[in-house]
Amino acid sequence: MKILFVLLIIGIVALIWSIFEAQVFGITKIRLTNKKYNGKMKIVFISDIHYGKFYAPKRLEKIIESINYINPDIILIGGDYFDIKRNSKLNKKYMHELINQISKLNKRNRTFTVIGNHDYYICEDKEQFFNSIIANDIVVLKNNSVEVEVNGQSIAIHGLDDLFEGQVDVDKLQLNPELMNIVISHNPDVYQQFNKGFDIGFAGHNHGGQITLFGLYAPVTESEYGQKFIKQVNNLGNTVIITTKGLGTSSMPLRFFAYPEIMEIDINQ
Repeated sequence: MKILFVLLIIGIVALIWSIFEAQVFGITKIRLTNKKYNGKMKIVFISDIHYGKFYAPKRLEKIIESINYINPDIILIGGDYFDIKRNSKLNKKYMHELINQISKLNKRNRTFTVIGNHDYYICEDKEQFFNSIIANDIVVLKNNSVEVEVNGQSIAIHGLDDLFEGQVDVDKLQLNPELMNIVISHNPDVYQQFNKGFDIGFAGHNHGGQITLFGLYAPVTESEYGQKFIKQVNNLGNTVIITTKGLGTSSMPLRFFAYPEIMEIDINQ
């Protein structure tokens, strides 16, 4: 009986912790170097917001405020904006609240996004949502590329369609070997399957495992490569893959030792 009582207490504490952890977030700082870019650059990367009924509007507001406080040169978003299941109808209230907060991102910080698998689930609302964020000066990348100037130097930013719900076409990307090539993909498995020698690849999707054994092992992953992309930094040849734990949750509003995060990446700092 004592053992059962202790296990019950441990279970209750773990549940309370998981509920709490899912509602907070931190800033994860990563430093990288790149010889193709002769200067300093600050990037903010977020993904998997999964805004919905388990999401406090005040928390979303604080996320946007934190990004603006960091004041990066560019903002990258890895998709999965809503907490919605396949063939479900999106509550327009959540869409309007999310668009309202996204509109508060500092316009000086150019923002680029890709589409995640959950973004395809919003079906007839997908076009309206992405048109709204385009109207707020966010560039939506879907198997295409843009060259932008950051602190007086050009870089190439590429975005891929979702691996599961979309149609990934790496060959459409206009890679420039003279420039630093940054790629955004919702799913990190893309880099294992279609690595074309990008400099830095950004991804989300896995939520850092969401429920882990004290951050050491994730019993369930959304990757064909097991635990590999639970890690935040991986190297594939000359490509650095940055995989965020994301900010929201899916399936259940819990996290256990997979702390939600905003990523701050400093290049040549």
